[in-house]
Amino acid sequence: QLWTPKAFHDYERDDYVAQAWYFGMASAMILFNLMLFIALRERIYLFYITFVTCTACTLAIKNGMIPPWFGNGLNLHSNVAYYSGASLTVSSLLLFMRHMLETHRLMPRMDRLLQGLVVLFLLSPLAFALALPAVARMTILLYLSCAALILVVVLMCAYKRQRSAYFFLGAFVLLIFGGAMTLLRALGIVPTNAFTVDGVQLGSTMEMLLLAFALADRLNVMRKEKARVQVE
Repeated sequence: QLWTPKAFHDYERDDYVAQAWYFGMASAMILFNLMLFIALRERIYLFYITFVTCTACTLAIKNGMIPPWFGNGLNLHSNVAYYSGASLTVSSLLLFMRHMLETHRLMPRMDRLLQGLVVLFLLSPLAFALALPAVARMTILLYLSCAALILVVVLMCAYKRQRSAYFFLGAFVLLIFGGAMTLLRALGIVPTNAFTVDGVQLGSTMEMLLLAFALADRLNVMRKEKARVQVE
C-alpha cells in the first residue's frame, strides 16, 4: 500500500494509540490478578495471568513490537516466535478453561482430551523451530479445530448449568470469531482488512473483560457458599 507522508503518520499515530490502550489494559489485568493470586493462592488466577501474558506477547510479536533479538545477540525468527506464542496461548487457555469450568468433574473423557491438547501445544514450538514451513498449514487447521472444540465444551457446560460457562460463552465467541477471521485470512479465504488483521486483538480485548468479570463472579459465589455453610 502506498501512503502520502501525512496519511501514513496519521495512521501510525492512531495505531500507536490503539496498541497503547490494548497493552495497557492487558498489563492492568495481569497486575490485578497477580495481586489476587498472591492474596487468595488460587491457581486459577495464575492460569489467567499466564493466558493474558501469552496472548499479549503473541500479539506484540505479530505487530512487530518485540525486537528480533535477545540480550545475548541470539536472533529470533519472527514466524517461529509467533506460532510458538500462539501455541502457548492456546495451551494456557485450555488449562484455564479446565479449571474454570471444572471439566474433570463434568466431562472426564473430554477433560483427558483437553489435557492431551495442552501437552501437544506445549511441545509444538520444537516442531516450529525445526520445520515450520512443513507444519504451518496443518497447525492453522489445528488451531481452528481446537477453537471449535472449545466452543463445544463451553456449550456442553452451559447446558449442564455450569454458571461460569455462560461468561465463557460470551467471551470466547468473541475471541474465537476474531481469531478465526485472522486464521482464514492467513489461509487466503477472506480478504485482508483492518478487522481480519486485528481480529484476535479486538476479540481478545472483549474476552479479557468478560473473563475478569467471570472470575469476580466466581469469587462472589464462593463467598456466598462459604457464608451459607458457616450459617448451617
